[in-house]
Amino acid sequence: MRSKNVFKKIESILLKVCVLSLLFIVGLQLLVSRDDFPTFIGNGNNSMESSSYNEKGIVRLSLLGDNYEDVEVLVNGEAVGNFNDNKEVELLVYNNDLIEINGTKHMDKIKVKVVAVSTNLNSPKLDSIVTTSKNIELLGKVVIK
Repeated sequence: MRSKNVFKKIESILLKVCVLSLLFIVGLQLLVSRDDFPTFIGNGNNSMESSSYNEKGIVRLSLLGDNYEDVEVLVNGEAVGNFNDNKEVELLVYNNDLIEINGTKHMDKIKVKVVAVSTNLNSPKLDSIVTTSKNIELLGKVVIK
């Protein structure tokens, strides 16, 4: 009789621990799924630093040489600017964005130079030049410090 009471108490305790653990995991998952929740990444020396998905930077590109119409600047495959009106395009970029130059409408070699980057960017590097000739050329992947 006494062993049945002990087993019922153990069962009750295990059930409570399981329910509380499940609630904790669901709550943590809801918290982490928010877009503004900071993530923690290692920076190579095993120290942890906080980074946010919302960090952004600015990259300014300049068309070198002649004025070419329909030379597009792509960020993550989407056209975000072109050099139709002037020779410079300013981009608002986020970490891990891919910047590409679309020169598919021109037979000539088209050169685009990075003329300015915000201070919080590691990449693309200032004064980088990309040359495209009837193709889409990768300028670089955005890396925020």
